[in-house]
Amino acid sequence: MSSLLDRLESGRRFLNYSYEKLISKTLARFLLGHEVDGYDYKAPTLVEIEREEAYKKQPVNRGKTKSNEIETSLTLDYRKKAWGIERIVLDTVSNHLPADSQGTSIAVEYLQDGNWIDFRDSKRGKSVDWIRIKDNGKGFDHKLLDVLYSTKTEDRRSVGQFGEGMKLVAAASLREGLNLEYRSRDWSARPHAKDESIDGNNFQRLCFTVEEGQPKMQGSETVFHNPNYRLIDEINQLSETVLQFNREHEVLSTGSSWGYEPKIVDLKNGKTALFVKGIRIKNGLGRFMHELGEFFGGFGNSGFDSIFSYDLGIDDISPNRQLADESKVRGSIKALLQTCENTDVH
Repeated sequence: MSSLLDRLESGRRFLNYSYEKLISKTLARFLLGHEVDGYDYKAPTLVEIEREEAYKKQPVNRGKTKSNEIETSLTLDYRKKAWGIERIVLDTVSNHLPADSQGTSIAVEYLQDGNWIDFRDSKRGKSVDWIRIKDNGKGFDHKLLDVLYSTKTEDRRSVGQFGEGMKLVAAASLREGLNLEYRSRDWSARPHAKDESIDGNNFQRLCFTVEEGQPKMQGSETVFHNPNYRLIDEINQLSETVLQFNREHEVLSTGSSWGYEPKIVDLKNGKTALFVKGIRIKNGLGRFMHELGEFFGGFGNSGFDSIFSYDLGIDDISPNRQLADESKVRGSIKALLQTCENTDVH
């Protein structure tokens, strides 16, 4: 019954989103004389127009702002197959985790009825005007949007290693029709696509419009204006995909490390998963399937088969963060079990 209700709810959100998009296209056709869609789809919905106007009325010293353009070397199709809604959400969140932001907190919030609330406390099924992921760290320079370089490469506690996460999130957001904005220190940036052609081959280059001279802020924010139902559904799953947002889990044992502290974890729902630095890499078969596997002679030996969940600090993961070195995973789990003093685990 719960599954049926979830499907009906997703269908309702899809219809709401499609209706707003239809209104937007009609508005664009009326104002511009033609319909816009795809990567260049910029016709705002009525909700977004209202929220943007409210934002513009906020007291800001606009006389000192400066606008400039960043043209990256990335195309919108770079790693297109691996980067969809899930990677947009997980990499955005990982950029704001305390180890990466060098802050002490992270918040994922929805703007509903004019108020910012934790996504876990939101009213499901009610429209979400904006999504905001923020931290209270040191912030970052907008010049990082221009280069494949990470300031966190040597920090073994952080998730970011490759210096491409924010760029690929921006490119994927444009492909998905999401209205994304980065904010930090005294600047904000919005991605857009620029048509290019080389030797008769057409493509779209990832670019950013940066506004400097805005009121200074602590930390950084990633804001999705007028998010679609698919993005909201993915955010709603963060309690399962990012360990920090799981209010139910229990850490059974920790290991020693001069980098990220590895853990043996009980998710408290019969499920198991493999996390690397708090981000889910792979689902497990679950504790009960593990027991059934033993009963049926190895039925549960496919996939990540374990009694507990593990959160490891290994650095050898793919840039798409979907694969980890199996030998290092096993070695890390072995070390955790050998030093574990929790008798319940034994």
